[in-house]
Amino acid sequence: MPGGHPPPVPPPPPGPSTGDPLPVPAGSTVIGKTCPYCQTKITAGTRVIVCPDCDTPHHDDCWRENGGCTTYACGSSPAAKAAAQPYPGSGQPPPYPPRQVGLPERAYGNEPSPAMAVQMAELDRRATHALVYSLLGLPCCAILSIVGFCMGLSVFNVLGNMNLDLPGARLKATWALIVGVLAPILWLILVAAGADAGAY
Repeated sequence: MPGGHPPPVPPPPPGPSTGDPLPVPAGSTVIGKTCPYCQTKITAGTRVIVCPDCDTPHHDDCWRENGGCTTYACGSSPAAKAAAQPYPGSGQPPPYPPRQVGLPERAYGNEPSPAMAVQMAELDRRATHALVYSLLGLPCCAILSIVGFCMGLSVFNVLGNMNLDLPGARLKATWALIVGVLAPILWLILVAAGADAGAY
């Protein structure tokens, strides 16, 4: 059109080359590995999708529920796919929706699935137990604090692997780690002081 802008060209419809990889039966190279989305082992006979960019295996259902690969900054992750989509009429990628606390960063803007809600509740429960064990180690036994420290560390590992932001669970796990380190030190100081007092 003279003196005007040409109409925007719509993006081509997704074809087989732009869709998700096809699921395949789990082979010997992935059996026994942990699916990073649901944190369970991949067993023989299950259908899996191996990420074409980073070779991380996922259960077929987990891949589709997440919308792609769970690996941070992977080219097949939902965030990378969203960034690659042109914004209609501007040529710029669409802005990310506001992030909702308590949801995976790779899925923010969406409601958590029932399975994810159960996992989030389980993580919060484990963080609570970790803090309780660490606190019990102060008056009772340093071994309990060490157990609480290990449980808190496992909560952080799962939060990092699943890219979750659960402020309550993270806070409790943090205090479990702090108390889990301090309690054994205090016990050692008390034992050393008692040994010194008994020597006189």
